[in-house]
Amino acid sequence: VMCLALKILNLNMLTLFFRFVLCVTLLDSTFSLIKYNRNCRNSFNHLISSKRNNYGISTSIDVAKETKKSNGFLGGFLSIFKRKSDSKSAENLIPVEVPERISAEVVIVGAGMAGLACAKELVAAGVQNVLLVESSPKAGGRVGTDVVDGYQLDKGFQVFIDSYPESKKLLDFDRLKLKPFLPGALVRYQKEFYLVSDPIRRPGDLIPTLISPIGSLLDKIKVGVLSIAIRFTALSDLLNIPETNTAEYLSNTLGLSDSIVDRFFTPFYQGIFLSPLSEQSSRMLGFLFKMFTDGAATLPAEGMQAIPDQLAADLPVGVSLFNTRVEALTVNNDGTVSIRATKHAPFSPSAINTTTTTAERKTLFLDCKNVVIATCPPTAQRLLDSLQINGSNPSPRDVKISIPTARSSVCLYFALKGLPPVTDPILVLNGENKLSSVGDGSTVINNICFPSQVSSLYAPDGMSLASVTIIGNEKLMAKESRDGKDVYVLSDDELELSVRSQLAEWWSKEVTDSWTLLRVYRIPYAQPAQTPLPYRAISAMTSEDLQSEDVIPVQLANNIYCCGDHRNTATLNGAIRSGVQVGRAIIKERQLELKK
Repeated sequence: VMCLALKILNLNMLTLFFRFVLCVTLLDSTFSLIKYNRNCRNSFNHLISSKRNNYGISTSIDVAKETKKSNGFLGGFLSIFKRKSDSKSAENLIPVEVPERISAEVVIVGAGMAGLACAKELVAAGVQNVLLVESSPKAGGRVGTDVVDGYQLDKGFQVFIDSYPESKKLLDFDRLKLKPFLPGALVRYQKEFYLVSDPIRRPGDLIPTLISPIGSLLDKIKVGVLSIAIRFTALSDLLNIPETNTAEYLSNTLGLSDSIVDRFFTPFYQGIFLSPLSEQSSRMLGFLFKMFTDGAATLPAEGMQAIPDQLAADLPVGVSLFNTRVEALTVNNDGTVSIRATKHAPFSPSAINTTTTTAERKTLFLDCKNVVIATCPPTAQRLLDSLQINGSNPSPRDVKISIPTARSSVCLYFALKGLPPVTDPILVLNGENKLSSVGDGSTVINNICFPSQVSSLYAPDGMSLASVTIIGNEKLMAKESRDGKDVYVLSDDELELSVRSQLAEWWSKEVTDSWTLLRVYRIPYAQPAQTPLPYRAISAMTSEDLQSEDVIPVQLANNIYCCGDHRNTATLNGAIRSGVQVGRAIIKERQLELKK
């Protein structure tokens, strides 16, 4: 019938066919743009579905899939003629444009470990419309990994202790593919390396440990007895022992000699808490000692970034809003909180089938019932300083937080060909680095690690990765203005030169000269200090009574909460627990409101 009609009309069949395809293409493009724009609006103004996103925010992939589904017959017909790259362009779309105002039940500022833990606790309890706002492009805060030339560089030397109680509850260790360090350490003392290990877990290390000059035989017997006793001691009992500083506890309470305190415990615990033993709580010594006794120091196979990535992946799609800096908070007359934020991100252009982007800066307004400040202490105080209640500045005592002294660190990463000088997956300590004696401004190496010997994924095939840690100090973090730019007083080149001279003494110049510097990390606020003692944060580790005077309060003002390792202990475990506690406090408050 078609052929007969064409013959009657005396039209060219090919010409008519192309006209038909052109019309269908125009109709398809029109409907696609209408559907796409509607999806962009609805993704932020409505709850899409419980399976995709209960929190009112959609991702680019969601919108792209929705658009594909909505094309119907026309989309199916035209898919015959579309290039393969068209499907990829939809998947690679930049996230849909964020509206100027977003409403949420709870807004969490900061996607570090505390913020992620809080979000997961709230979502698990069924709290609807949770929004996690983060200024950087990815989750993790101070826990993260950068990939440079195929090397995985953690943001400063970090380890994951697999016996942390809060981590066990929240994380799937199998997915992290944890790779353990050997227990103990290799200690460099008087130009030689000596093994200090745990003979209970590695009986073969008994003789080398006993004959090493890192402590006397009596010291090692005392530490061995402590190791056995602590295995059978409840964590709550350890955290309730009379508190003193770690230096006094090791020397006076345990009766250990200077040879083992200075050569092993000092560099080991300095590397963990980034401060002299005299400024560390003895209770934290007991806590960490038990954690290392019950478990192991590990690294996720794909870097420390795998830890926050797992928590973020477990949240519903669209909960997280990245590249967004919170500027100011206001508590309204009805008790709700308004947040002004700035989003720094590329937004999608008008064309749906292109990956071209335009960078924009956009002001957002977030309205919520509760806000959780899960940032580092300086940022938290900046936000609290901006806080207004009912249009006026609040009383400072109501919303001020105590900012613990910053503990800083410096980490240099080197790439080297072949195997490193230490092939075992073990930490190497400088047994002659005592912070109280080296002086301020020191660039003395505290510890070295070869992460690629723990997980081979940390370095490309045939290469190795070295991590060199220096305990931070004011001079290492000091900056000055040069040519209109703030630069470090001690440049990275000068720092590298100092470190290389030490590495040449540790091994040899021939070995270390071929090492290539990959990156220098200077972390001004690596963790909060434990001083002054008593270390009040420890109470929050075991107490469930968040109203207790011994516990740092989680609620700062009307509907404003705060969490982080500065509200609990200066550990990853403390950050997670703090986030969980704030989540539970909000849930409890909601339950009380429902009863009323």
